[in-house]
Amino acid sequence: MRGGKILAYTLAGIFGIANIGYAQMPGEGHRDNDFMDQRAAVQEDLCNDMTIDVNETFLQSARLGAIKVVKCLSRRQSFEKSYADKNEMNALMWASRGHTGLPEKETDERNQTIDFLVDEIGMDVHAVNKDGAEALATAAATDNLHAAKRLVEKGADIFRPDSFGMTPYDEAVDAIKFAERMGGIATTMVKDYFDKVIKEKGLVKPDSKTVLPQDRPRNDREMHELLLEEMQKEEPPASPVQPKDKKFEM
Repeated sequence: MRGGKILAYTLAGIFGIANIGYAQMPGEGHRDNDFMDQRAAVQEDLCNDMTIDVNETFLQSARLGAIKVVKCLSRRQSFEKSYADKNEMNALMWASRGHTGLPEKETDERNQTIDFLVDEIGMDVHAVNKDGAEALATAAATDNLHAAKRLVEKGADIFRPDSFGMTPYDEAVDAIKFAERMGGIATTMVKDYFDKVIKEKGLVKPDSKTVLPQDRPRNDREMHELLLEEMQKEEPPASPVQPKDKKFEM
């Protein structure tokens, strides 16, 4: 991956909670705390709060794996399943991000959130963010095996390139290489799963990558190196729920 790439689905600097294919590095424990604190702030009574931005709160609840809130907000009148943030990241993309060190209960609820989004809500697994990447790329870059399996089952393509020619398979391989370079313990679950699917289905990896748009030059720096810089300089928000002006639903 190259430096010109924004890759919103792995910019952990936004929330400070990414798992990018390696075991936690020294000094990263506070990010787990940030994640758990934000998760604790998402309570079921939000469903009855008429002052919140329903779609933004739904997106953040999906990111955090707050399955009960995700389910009840999906029944609100103003709910739009196609809602996405400024980087065109939707709830399925955020929910597909892996995260290390979570207790079993939280991990299970995050998996339930994925299942709900694809099975009950019917979110489009082929929707793309501003870099042309689908949710499967998110799962691959952060080694989220449960998300990767569900997305492939729903038709996501392991070899679909984004605007920079990077496929989900490339993301999985790149995350492992980055982890090894950083001295972490690389996790290979998604790549191993992809290799299994490729063998079972007789898939052939494309030889060439898409041509980059002229206004998106790239250089020799890996995106994960930029990601690390973002993680060091950015602070996560105090709360994932940002109320807007009071609005009522009929």
